[in-house]
Amino acid sequence: MPIDAEVRNQKIAVWLKDDHGALYNTWNALLGFYNVKLPNLFRLTTLFSILVTAATSCSAPLLALFYGTISPKQTVIACVALLTLSCVSAYLKFRTSISKVKLDEYAVLVRLGDLLASLPPTKNHRGDTDNQIRACMGLIESLALSVTNTTPGSISVSVLKFIGTGEVRMKVSHRNPGNSRPINRDVIADTLIGYHVCKAGEGPRTLHDTRTLKRYVTSPTQSELSYRSILFIPLRNRDASPRCAQGFISIDSTSPYAFWGKRERRIVVTCTPIIDYVGKVL
Repeated sequence: MPIDAEVRNQKIAVWLKDDHGALYNTWNALLGFYNVKLPNLFRLTTLFSILVTAATSCSAPLLALFYGTISPKQTVIACVALLTLSCVSAYLKFRTSISKVKLDEYAVLVRLGDLLASLPPTKNHRGDTDNQIRACMGLIESLALSVTNTTPGSISVSVLKFIGTGEVRMKVSHRNPGNSRPINRDVIADTLIGYHVCKAGEGPRTLHDTRTLKRYVTSPTQSELSYRSILFIPLRNRDASPRCAQGFISIDSTSPYAFWGKRERRIVVTCTPIIDYVGKVL
């Protein structure tokens, strides 16, 4: 095995085991907080709004001081109290915005997933099955866009499956509707991080920033890598015995740490019926 392949597999194995140490984990948590939560609070428009609110709140005691109604000490106390309340109000609005869940959208996706899961896989024409899988990728894309608060085009959802025997080669078989990235190109399986996630035999895993593995992250279509974070979801047929991996779903985002925190779990849990259906018909 070439040295580069050995190094690549070692790097991926360390990532899979989360064997990084306390310092790395702390730094990773700080980066996640910065990329997901901090910018929303410290945008210029938000800061300007807070300053305007604070100035408006302090205008009453300052006017009272100007007309001699209250003393300077009372003015300072009143201004400090009003500024504190303004900051608390801004923080509570911020917390509400980052934790807001679009319940209607989630409920619809869950019910659609339940409907799909209740339908037995049928021997449809291959084209019909392909359309079903693409539609499922579109549902997952919609949820991922909602959870990550990003715009259409920033999320790509793909299905990669094993081809032939021996789990040696894989290909991108399906993508979400509107995705112009190529499909049906064969690639050596162990060059893909998703392959190692499947072989690990565990659940979904997230690569929060593709730059952490640098050149060991490759595109299955050999195109330029434009995505910064990737959520890998192994596909296993629940009706098969043993539940061997058929491939994986890759949810790619152009933003680093897009699936940080509870976002990964929210996507996976909500989309589980859809993912199971794809595993049945793939």
